[in-house]
Amino acid sequence: MSKEVRPGLSVDELVANHIEKTQITDDAHDRINLGLLGFPRSGKTVSLLTLDRAMLNSRWKFLPANYATLDLIEPLQKDLYENGILPPATPTYLELAFDVSTYGSTLGFVEGIYPPMRLQVFDAPGGDSMPGGANDAFTSKTIDYIGRCTGIMFLIDPDETWTRAEEVTGGQDLEGERQGKYYTIINSIFNRIEIQRKSEKGATPTKVYIAFCLTKMDKYGLQQVDVKAFAKKIIGTFAIRRIEQFCRTNPHISERWFSTSAIGVMRNHDRRLVSRLDTDTGRVIDPHKIEPYGIRDALEWLLNSASEDRGRKPLWSRLLGRLR
Repeated sequence: MSKEVRPGLSVDELVANHIEKTQITDDAHDRINLGLLGFPRSGKTVSLLTLDRAMLNSRWKFLPANYATLDLIEPLQKDLYENGILPPATPTYLELAFDVSTYGSTLGFVEGIYPPMRLQVFDAPGGDSMPGGANDAFTSKTIDYIGRCTGIMFLIDPDETWTRAEEVTGGQDLEGERQGKYYTIINSIFNRIEIQRKSEKGATPTKVYIAFCLTKMDKYGLQQVDVKAFAKKIIGTFAIRRIEQFCRTNPHISERWFSTSAIGVMRNHDRRLVSRLDTDTGRVIDPHKIEPYGIRDALEWLLNSASEDRGRKPLWSRLLGRLR
């Protein structure tokens, strides 16, 4: 029986409703695209559910761009904040969209920004979102979109969940396959960024900002790790070298590494900081106290950087954009 996310509405019914309302589409030409990407179980959904908490004291705000996204997020968010229940694995192909805005304006205009910004998230069940998965068409369209983004948030799972899962691997740790897939998808993103850059035909290259985020770091000490060195163990030496080489030879590309946790930490009876996740029950302890870590830092870096680039346009162009 499908799990009910609210009385009379199951996950299957909610997802079916979502699919009827949305599909992967190209964005408006003047929109600043932001993308969130990660392999299955990397923490995409939980990060989105706690986005409101992460950005509480930020000048940036995220609002669901359509009712399809709202209908999917709200019941899962209720389960998390009230009962500590983490969302189930993604049952089918989904696209979620969030419009980005700011509180206030430096010129005193009405709330909003120009060009508009949108964060889009693509997800697929099991291994289908990976290169060589059951739906390469979905993967290709996802990567095509990411390649056109000004800001990219790439989630890396330190638990390596998707290459340890019994139903996927038979209990084996497929380290080589995991690192190969990370290299393949990172290389695909960079190839599409290059194609996009060359299509600009001599214009000043659009700057691209990539935030590589280690997720679930509440289990690993949050700040007490060298993030890039930690990530190297997961995605492999060659993926790290590809990232470094690409950013070094393309000055319009900037990358940063972040330690993040969607659910945050708490103090135990010894006053030590520990994860909020109860490993016995699989639920979040005191979910009403969830305080995400690192997600705001990553998103603010992406948004502030894109905003500053937009601010370098002539004043008349920015004023005209606000009046459209």
